[in-house]
Amino acid sequence: MNMKWMHISIGVMLIFSLSACDISGLWNTSTPTPEVTFWSDGDLINGWYWLRDDDYSDSARWIIPIPENAASITLNVEALATDRAGGGFGFDAQFFLSYGLPASGDNQGLLLGRLPVSLPNIHPANPDTYLCRGTVTIPVYALKGAPSLLLIAMRKDEMGGFPPIKLHIAFNAASFQLSIR
Repeated sequence: MNMKWMHISIGVMLIFSLSACDISGLWNTSTPTPEVTFWSDGDLINGWYWLRDDDYSDSARWIIPIPENAASITLNVEALATDRAGGGFGFDAQFFLSYGLPASGDNQGLLLGRLPVSLPNIHPANPDTYLCRGTVTIPVYALKGAPSLLLIAMRKDEMGGFPPIKLHIAFNAASFQLSIR
């Protein structure tokens, strides 16, 4: 994949708050994130883009506006997960999330880091769903006052530190929502 992004490891703290318990109440405090830009090269099936290609190069990408004067950015995350095409239920969504500054003007964009993410399946006692949920918090200071945040979800670690994830993962435009707390 030919990307004009600079990978920089700057020790930015990214905090994941995940829970295997029923966390449906978190989504009651979310509002649709305004002006989100989303695109994916995954397979579109029933409104979800499935990342399931053999070479692990499919991705889902969002550019999300950052609220002014925000002390941190907390995102509610929803994804679907299965073990294969037409596969089973009850799997946790596992993927790599890169984050950074989107391209604008003469700036080609800048990836600030990436971390492996695991979102629990929402019904561990009754695993008849593909749906997984969790939250991600990104300190605003990491974004240096930028008006937008770039997010890239993939099954392959582009930095080469981890093996690819074989699970099939799906996202849509609403998979990452700003949380208002």
